[in-house]
Amino acid sequence: FTYDAISGFSKEQLKPFEPVLRFSGVWLSLAVLNTFISNIFLSRKYFVVYILGQVVTSLITLFLIVVLKKQVGIESFFIGQLAGNIICFIFYMILLKVKLNQRIRLFYFTIPRKVSKELTAVLIVSIPTVITNFLIVYFLSNFSTGQLSAYNYGSMLANLPDAVFVSQFISVFGVKLAEEAAKNERSNLFNTFRFFGN
Repeated sequence: FTYDAISGFSKEQLKPFEPVLRFSGVWLSLAVLNTFISNIFLSRKYFVVYILGQVVTSLITLFLIVVLKKQVGIESFFIGQLAGNIICFIFYMILLKVKLNQRIRLFYFTIPRKVSKELTAVLIVSIPTVITNFLIVYFLSNFSTGQLSAYNYGSMLANLPDAVFVSQFISVFGVKLAEEAAKNERSNLFNTFRFFGN
């Protein structure tokens, strides 16, 4: 029902892929949660932890695709992603406790008023981007088979340099600036900004 409502596909078209769609909801939720936790490690300069988490997820996915592809076909990918993200989450939880002496509380937390205002501002700014991306996918899902896949592959190739180089550069740059701002080192902030700018 959810995918029927947000896409151009009918329920009859989606019916054969029902098991896959059920996996995708849990998988995407875990992927978002793991991304959030990996950012905690990035902010503490544990850059390798994020990469290790991605490697663990990818290896488990590949292993389960090889093992299960004859039995369940394309569902093996979603099973692999789900299992990989679960193991990645456990890996992150162990490292949070061992390295940072912290643990995630999913339900018992409060958000300061200032932080909630900033989060609201970020969400409002991102609404046009979300709507634009949704409309592209919605309209492409009404076209013939392969159009949406072609768009996705094209977008992935176009964003590859950004994903590999720019995002890593910005992550390191952001951590460095945050560290110097926390220490109130204004002269170092200017020098760092000028160095990365050049």
